Amino acid sequence: MDNNPTENQSTPNTTPVTTPVPVAAPVAAESPKGSEAFEFNKTTILASLSYVGPLVVVPYLTEKENPFIMFHIKQGLVVLILDIALWVAGMFFSFMWPLLQVVNFGLLVLSIIGIVYALQKKEKELPLVGSFSSHIKL
Repeated sequence: MDNNPTENQSTPNTTPVTTPVPVAAPVAAESPKGSEAFEFNKTTILASLSYVGPLVVVPYLTEKENPFIMFHIKQGLVVLILDIALWVAGMFFSFMWPLLQVVNFGLLVLSIIGIVYALQKKEKELPLVGSFSSHIKL
């Protein structure tokens, strides 16, 4: 015998029973705790400009009385000085071009780290070169 209903057989009238699903109240998106969140305001943007090569002049001319921005200006100057020295060395030692490009990539990574620190409002020294910034007097 088939389990399929046919015209002669009647099927019981069943309606699907739905149970109410609890709906959670909308939760506001939480920003990461403390210093992990990026802030985009005048101070952090100017501090992050310090790591974009010659644009270090912009925050220096506009906000040199802000100690947070000055911290990042000094570190940006260290990276810029190393970048210029690398460029000059590349002119005289062209046979070392592959090695110089590896160092140049490292300076790019340091600039990105500095931008992230600035946007997180951290006064944290850059790895390897951050300690040199304390010797710069502006």
